[in-house]
Amino acid sequence: MTQLGSIRERVPAFAKPGIDAVLTRKDWDKKKGVFAKLVKGKTGIGEQCDAVNKAHKDTQWDVLDLHTVLMNNGFDNWRNDDFNSRNLKKHCDAAFKEVQSGSARKYFRALEDLADLCTKTEKSFRQNKKIPKASADHCKTMAAKATVAAGAINTNTYGAYVAKVNDAVHGWIKEAVVANLVSTTKTGEATVAKGLAAVRNDPTPGSLSAFSTGTVRSINQALGNIAKVEGRFGTADPSSYLKGFKQLEPYARGSIPGAPDDPMAILQFVSDEIEPRLNTAIDLLKAWKPPKQFR
Repeated sequence: MTQLGSIRERVPAFAKPGIDAVLTRKDWDKKKGVFAKLVKGKTGIGEQCDAVNKAHKDTQWDVLDLHTVLMNNGFDNWRNDDFNSRNLKKHCDAAFKEVQSGSARKYFRALEDLADLCTKTEKSFRQNKKIPKASADHCKTMAAKATVAAGAINTNTYGAYVAKVNDAVHGWIKEAVVANLVSTTKTGEATVAKGLAAVRNDPTPGSLSAFSTGTVRSINQALGNIAKVEGRFGTADPSSYLKGFKQLEPYARGSIPGAPDDPMAILQFVSDEIEPRLNTAIDLLKAWKPPKQFR
């Protein structure tokens, strides 16, 4: 099977955006010094810069980075039961809610308000011939910077990121898990026939052990993974695959409890105990179709 740990490289991270220096009160106080005395009353830009920086600080950025969230909640290993569609949706929904109506939304609104205020101030400055053109241009620059920053955290932009995360998870499952299962459904019958022939040609404990850890284990793992795919991301009832997995699992351990040593007894044991379970497993594998999102 494909290396399962590679999902860490597949799921994209969400980098916490910084704040452009031009959107800080410190920078504004420096730039406004040239014309501050020429403007009656306050523009409110300094205060709004403070509001933007506070909203940025208060934003739950850790919730928005779905790479870290998923890897810390079972999605780093396919063997974890928490690796399922229900939890994927739960974490994605929680993150999107922050952007739609939570802390990130407050940051977005603060940036939009700053952009609007800077645009309004720019217009006012351009109408005052006493104020240098550079001052109005600076307000225009601030408005543009605030708009770009807001665009990086709006629902459309973040929604696209969430879609990429979902695509990455589903794509990884398709390539690392389902592709192997599809291959096994096509080759499993031949694999079993070859394994049975080998142990019948050499009915020894060593041969039986190799048959157990090779042929039987590969078929058993396929049943287990189909049960996981269906139970976690599919719509089909996984119970028949889980039942087949449990029935075959004791014979996939290499050291099989109750296995005989005598060649004739080994042949009888394989025919009576293992082969019928393998036949059932092959029937299940041949009948399986991957969930639509993985085809």
